[in-house]
Amino acid sequence: MVGSNCCATQLRTTCLNSAHVAASFAKNKLFNHIHCYPWKLAIGSISENLQGFRSSDEDLDIHSTEWAIRQLLRMGFSLARLVQAVELLRDIPWSTLPCERSHGSSAVMHRAHPTYSGIVLAEKAFLHMCRCFMTPTLEDNQAMRQQRRIDKLMKKDPARISGKNVFLQDLFHECRAELPPGSTLSRAQSNQIFQAHGALYKALAPHIQDVYDQRAKQLRQAQQHRLRDDIAHETAAASSFCSLGRVI
Repeated sequence: MVGSNCCATQLRTTCLNSAHVAASFAKNKLFNHIHCYPWKLAIGSISENLQGFRSSDEDLDIHSTEWAIRQLLRMGFSLARLVQAVELLRDIPWSTLPCERSHGSSAVMHRAHPTYSGIVLAEKAFLHMCRCFMTPTLEDNQAMRQQRRIDKLMKKDPARISGKNVFLQDLFHECRAELPPGSTLSRAQSNQIFQAHGALYKALAPHIQDVYDQRAKQLRQAQQHRLRDDIAHETAAASSFCSLGRVI
């Protein structure tokens, strides 16, 4: 913090000095490493970098990654495969995310177990950070949800639709039509209709029951066709999830 007796010149000098220190720290801890092998192979055109690296005469440690890459280049190994391998370096997070996640796991453990010592807390926090290795992945969860949808569809049986079911549907529709706008049937009214529909259906004339049976037949055919389409769609979606998981 700058005191109240600091003049504008001192404030400017302090700010510039702080900026230079921060820039030097970032250069020393980050950018100097990026411009060393093997990281600098991922800067710019990887293919051109590898082609130039093949003929370089730099003295490299035979146990290093860059030495292995140059040997493979000189042995005629696939350039495209090496480009893919070097591209993986670009996926490494150059951030404080691992540290922040460690802080978060430590906070979770400390809230649950405030009496843990520092060493035990660190070990528990590390295990908490590894939970992703012991829990289903996002793709697995999506595939399981998709399979549950398929199982639910497979349990449906349109063949059970009868004329009495169609009659009950019409009965509910007629009762709702008698209600004021915006009103709904109460649970007691719905139960009363359901309990009475069997006797009402039996009291219908045979030719009216035949009409309901024909409507039920048409409804069964339509439901079976729709169910087959739904199962085929969900099965194709499940297959795409499985393929995506294999690619990833």
